[in-house]
Amino acid sequence: MRVSEYFDLGVDQHELDFVDIDMDTDVELFIDPTWIHIQNGEWFERTSRTLFGYFDYIVELYEEGKKEKARELFGFSREPNETCFGVSKGQPDGTGASETMLIEFF
Repeated sequence: MRVSEYFDLGVDQHELDFVDIDMDTDVELFIDPTWIHIQNGEWFERTSRTLFGYFDYIVELYEEGKKEKARELFGFSREPNETCFGVSKGQPDGTGASETMLIEFF
């Protein structure tokens, strides 16, 4: 069931300011941070600064030898199941970039 159906909005996707997800399964939709970075507008600029700031801070922590502090922040990298974006089979099981994946990357 889609969000618009659940709330009986009576509108189509093009009339909504959000992705009308199916709440029972994942939608293979991913947000490309590069796209956010190259768009014009205050929201895009703020969002881009936030994304770059987060990763700059992680790199800074690693450079200062504060790996445990950086790893604590990785715990917030998972996606909320409620977004239903991803490739889970069956019920959404949002993992995003797992803590293990990020530790290996950094």
